[in-house]
Amino acid sequence: MRLFAKRNSTLRIRYVIATLLALTLIAGWFAYLKFRGASLRDFLQRVLNENGIPVDIVSFEIDAHARELLSGKIRALRISARHRPSKLVVTLNTPVSYELSPSSIHLELSPAVRSKGFPDFKGTVSSDFGFTRHRARVQLGRIRADLDLTTTEPVRAVFGETEVDAASLRVKSHVAFDPAAADGLPLAAESDISVSSPRARLPGVLLEETELAATARFRTDGSRVKDGEISLRRPLPIVARGDVGAGGTLRAKVKFASKLSPLLQRLRRLVRAPIMDRIEGDGTFTAEGAVSGTVRAPVLSGHATLTARKLEVADVLGGQSIVIENLLLRMPLTFPLTSSHGTLDIASVGVSALQARDLRFALRAMPEEIAVLLAAPVAVPAFGDRIHIQKLNARVPLQPSRTDKEESRLPGIPFPILVSAAARGGPFRIDTLQRSVCVGDRKPFAGTIRFDYPRIFNSQSGLHAHGSAELDLFGGHARVGAARYFWKEPNPLIRASVSWSDLDLHAIGEWTGFGDMRGSLDGSLENAAYTLTPAGPVAVEYDFTVRGRPRSGKVVSFYGRAVDNILELLGSRKDEMPWYARAGINLSMSFRNLFPATADYLGFRARTSEGWTELHTFDPPGEKNHYLLNGTAFKIPLNTHGIYPAIMSNESFQTWLGGMVYYFKNLMREKENAQSGEAKTIRPCVPFWREDSDAS
Repeated sequence: MRLFAKRNSTLRIRYVIATLLALTLIAGWFAYLKFRGASLRDFLQRVLNENGIPVDIVSFEIDAHARELLSGKIRALRISARHRPSKLVVTLNTPVSYELSPSSIHLELSPAVRSKGFPDFKGTVSSDFGFTRHRARVQLGRIRADLDLTTTEPVRAVFGETEVDAASLRVKSHVAFDPAAADGLPLAAESDISVSSPRARLPGVLLEETELAATARFRTDGSRVKDGEISLRRPLPIVARGDVGAGGTLRAKVKFASKLSPLLQRLRRLVRAPIMDRIEGDGTFTAEGAVSGTVRAPVLSGHATLTARKLEVADVLGGQSIVIENLLLRMPLTFPLTSSHGTLDIASVGVSALQARDLRFALRAMPEEIAVLLAAPVAVPAFGDRIHIQKLNARVPLQPSRTDKEESRLPGIPFPILVSAAARGGPFRIDTLQRSVCVGDRKPFAGTIRFDYPRIFNSQSGLHAHGSAELDLFGGHARVGAARYFWKEPNPLIRASVSWSDLDLHAIGEWTGFGDMRGSLDGSLENAAYTLTPAGPVAVEYDFTVRGRPRSGKVVSFYGRAVDNILELLGSRKDEMPWYARAGINLSMSFRNLFPATADYLGFRARTSEGWTELHTFDPPGEKNHYLLNGTAFKIPLNTHGIYPAIMSNESFQTWLGGMVYYFKNLMREKENAQSGEAKTIRPCVPFWREDSDAS
């Protein structure tokens, strides 16, 4: 009995233990298991060290369900690892599906990848690990993996003053690991990289593209890279090949080659400027160089060459094109940007017959600016003489300047650019100019013009020309001083000053058809400002003077037809008068052909002030009455109400003055039509910029 009781007790204990084990297994079947701590991390670290892989396991954690473990699934694997050569730490969080065999393991991952300084990725990884076991040691065999990772949010990076961003970045890679590789580089990778909507913001420039696509290949042992190649397919074909040594040292070659036409198409997307849409070209562009330094601080040294048989900028002057022929640009390429110098040679540039030949420019690239400078003065044959251009240079600032307040954006150019030059030319015959540009070509007049503007430049507000143009015409002299053009909104504004002296009234009367006049004409238009509207220029400010003076010791005088035109100019139209008044005027004209009407003084000065125009006359001292013209046959008062100076609104004065100009234009048109009627054939005028096209 005792023996039976003892045996029965043993059975009960075994039953209880078996029951507890069964309950534990059943509970574990439905329970989560967490593996943390040093044991698993140390095991993985030992495998990596034994296989010579320079990676440290920072942390390792598995969250799993016992039932899923038996079916080849892990709920969550969280691992953080540091690559020793680059000190890059990567954290991976992913569910895992796996299949085990005696010599390999197949993994399917859907990881979220994080790394400081890089965007977050998510995607899929499919890999096969081969291995062999020698007692407690695990020897890695061949490993193959396919990755497809995409950023989880927009990408942004800053390199100095350059900001780079993109909507997304996708990397598709095939990776192979062979620990028995003969050259000691066990890892080989080939990747396709695509970037959606990349943008780069440089100082003053925004570069945008719809897509960037590239392929990368390399072999590595984790610290060295050999046979590396990065091929950019879109938007432009650029290839870089080279190696990365221990410590991240670089040794590579970079090459880019493209036809000019597709390159211009890409530049139109990058440089959003209306002028870019009008540029076409036939040529090639190549750039190549050597990359050295380190991965963190690369150094580029190379050169670029642009060869263009023809470049054409359409619709510039009268619908015509500026044509550049046989252009050759040579420029060193450096990064980081240092002071480098290149050359630009152009065989010819111009519009139709107006051509500049054999131009040579010096190019200068520095960290603070890019500059183009005319290396030697140029003489351009034009209108029977030459235009001399010198000191021509254009600068594109790359950094904001505290002292240079003339930084400007020229119309149609989306980045700051500073342009300056000096120009002089002539003397040119005025009648030759008239026929060349088809302005008054049917009624040219004798005279010459020459100009000298030692400084022409643009500023934040507009274009400025310091200097003058001198004209000898109508037996006298005229001068156009400094001019400024302001690109204001909605309408541009131009400012200039003009003066004239000792113009022969007889020559003016002959040219305009006004009639026989004798004397000289002086005057000026100082500080004039005109708004350039679609309907034409509108004067907003002026100091306008016109005055008649004796010539060669003889007083100002008017003969018959001139007297008649003065009356009509002032509003006394003969066709609106009774017949006897017209007869009297005709008789007076006949009389004045023999005995001219003289003027003691004539003229006025009109000066604007806050929207009003003040009119002054040139009366002798002590004169109580004020006349625009006072002489033997005329006494034309400034006004009838006796207020002096006369005050008019700017609009009223310009209407009054415009009526006089309109009358002169009609007189000239009548004379021109009369001369045209006498001519047997009239050859239409062709401006110089259309000569070639019309001839063809």
